[in-house]
Amino acid sequence: MATRVEGEVTKAQAAMARQDWDEAIRHYGKAIRSWRHGESGVRVSGQQGIQLVPMRAFLYSSRGTAFAHKGDYRTALADYDEALECEPTSVYCLDNRARMHHKMGDYERAVRGYSQALSLLPVSDARAAQLYVYRADAYREWGQPELALKDLRDAAEQCRDETLRATIDQLKQELLPNDRGVLAAKKKCVQCGEVLEMLRFRCPKCSSEMFDVIATGSDHELVEVMQGRQKLSQQHVDQGGRLFQQGLADEALKEFQQAIEANPWNATAHGNIGVIFLRRGQPREALEWFERALEIDSNVPGVKEIVAQVHRQLR
Repeated sequence: MATRVEGEVTKAQAAMARQDWDEAIRHYGKAIRSWRHGESGVRVSGQQGIQLVPMRAFLYSSRGTAFAHKGDYRTALADYDEALECEPTSVYCLDNRARMHHKMGDYERAVRGYSQALSLLPVSDARAAQLYVYRADAYREWGQPELALKDLRDAAEQCRDETLRATIDQLKQELLPNDRGVLAAKKKCVQCGEVLEMLRFRCPKCSSEMFDVIATGSDHELVEVMQGRQKLSQQHVDQGGRLFQQGLADEALKEFQQAIEANPWNATAHGNIGVIFLRRGQPREALEWFERALEIDSNVPGVKEIVAQVHRQLR
């Protein structure tokens, strides 16, 4: 590496270490202007050992990373494009360029970029699991839950990092809380044939808890997500109940609200919110929550009796 370029890179890397992105960008810019086409590449240590990276690719990708940290995704994208012109098979640059598209809301290009990076990795490469997670999130934002779930399953199969595995599990549970495709998934009551949303606990017509999944094309993945969300919702209900018993009604309310976010058909969570409003001396607001709970599950314990009592009070 030429002395002048080497000096600017050293200053830029020092600035990156102290998170002074503007200073890093300035020094990388000087290094780029000082660079000559005949100069050799840079040896970089990575997961695949020591690799020789072309000087131009190294300088532009490094500055692109500084711009990305600064939040200037469009300029970072331009720098990654420059780097990929001379090193088109760089997984690092393809990954980072895809992330810029991802952050800018261009999910289709993000998916394409993650796919390119994945196609260049051997099956055993530890980076593959993380790339599957990134692509799953892009699919999620793009409105393709089935492909997102498939990527999360592939990520779990290759993941060897416990922190990343926890992230994968959480994404599976919380995948697409407002996605129509997931929330609209249906099942059929075995006893009476009633068709209802998969997140309901009981059939509102006959109270049966036995169901058949209506074919969706990816039943296994959908059932896995539904079960995860039901479990997450119940955890929030349990925690809310404990907080309410301790006299922490505001904190309990937040837990019950999160339970409903995870599973909009959790009748118990709706009923418990009603109880909180009732204790606050707001019977009309409480009644709305109780009635919603009964719409979801007409047999939710204790709610019918409370509704009758509230009606008598209001009269």
